[in-house]
Amino acid sequence: MNINIKTGNCDYKIPAVFPESLDSEITIEIRFPEHIPTDQSRKEVKESIINLIKSALQQFEWLCFGPLWIELTWFLQADDRQESDATGDLDNITKPVLDALSGLDGIMVDDTQIKSIYTRWLAKNSALPEQFLSINIRMLNDETISKDKVHFIQYHGPMCFVIDLNPAVPEELRGIKLFADAKRHQRQTASQMRKTGMDVGLVLIASQKDFHRTRLRNIPADRIYKLA
Repeated sequence: MNINIKTGNCDYKIPAVFPESLDSEITIEIRFPEHIPTDQSRKEVKESIINLIKSALQQFEWLCFGPLWIELTWFLQADDRQESDATGDLDNITKPVLDALSGLDGIMVDDTQIKSIYTRWLAKNSALPEQFLSINIRMLNDETISKDKVHFIQYHGPMCFVIDLNPAVPEELRGIKLFADAKRHQRQTASQMRKTGMDVGLVLIASQKDFHRTRLRNIPADRIYKLA
């Protein structure tokens, strides 16, 4: 297997080559000399795919915390797809692929950011000697953050928000504490308003920067701070 990365309006160092446009995209192409592994494949085969994707994406110095739109296109031998179980159910490998996109070695925090995911398969012709998977990821480049400075603050129960932070700067820590206290108060207010039957989700709760603690499984523990 081998991998190739293509970018649109972004590169490994910056999420927006032309800041006038908010749209950026990354396309990952993985070529398979034989059959595409599925959920029934050996564990080490699937892990090799994940490691291959992560080894390529860890070169990006930034991470997207906003919405993403993902399209997976499988270019397969038609008879393999229709007449055998060699390729299996392609949906079964989608989850491991998405896991490989998450965390500091990936390009997103967690798959809850995905607004839509579209999967399709196309019959390859003889001009393509190998079967391959193309993963196209579209994003808003103004909702990105440097991997070097990304941290998460657990401020209310299991809820965390993402922040650009240098822990060595006391002024930043004090400012973030004030911000976290304000967000905690907002959550507490929302809880009280819910008891009256009010729908406060979009007004007081919804935020692209908020993540549940359990969704940060691919984020190192030393990047997550819990406030008392």
